Amino acid sequence: MLKKITSTWHGFSTLQKILFIVGILLGFIAATLVVFELLSRVCPAYYPAVDVSCAELDEKYAPNGGEIPYFMQPQKQSLDEVLEDQIIYVPQEEIGTLNGITCGYYAYVSKDLPGPAKTYVSIHEAMHVLGEGSETQANLKAAKLAPFGMIVTVIHTALASFTRTPIQNWPCTLGRLWGTFKVYFLGNDWSGGDMTIF
Repeated sequence: MLKKITSTWHGFSTLQKILFIVGILLGFIAATLVVFELLSRVCPAYYPAVDVSCAELDEKYAPNGGEIPYFMQPQKQSLDEVLEDQIIYVPQEEIGTLNGITCGYYAYVSKDLPGPAKTYVSIHEAMHVLGEGSETQANLKAAKLAPFGMIVTVIHTALASFTRTPIQNWPCTLGRLWGTFKVYFLGNDWSGGDMTIF
């Protein structure tokens, strides 16, 4: 049997061999994506619910308990101004499994993130403060300014997801990460899902 396969393989031209290998790789990638998509649809949301209260964060961490004096009302702001004045770093437990969250005038970012990830998430949240509603667009804009930070954020988020999840739930973790990837990189919305990762 092995002789027959070997002789058949040697009978292929170089182009046929390349096309065969590419076809196998594309088939593997397609099958993997189908599995991820199925897992993202059938797995229950086993992460703890994201129970983050912007009012509580504002009261606890924002200047003046989150009260925004009239002269500080949102106007045309620069990214640097938002990063300096409106991004507040908080302990991870204050924002659950999120890396950051925008609460109107202020945004809160986990101070426990690795340095490059903290920079990237800060820029991402600042984009929301500046009015960008789309997760994908905020992601792309932040990635242009901190590409390495985006990579670190993705790796950190994936590793954190697996370390806080029992091993028997890892297949669903892959599904949830795929769902999150679609929101942040492919333009899907959260329709029906909870914001558990980024």
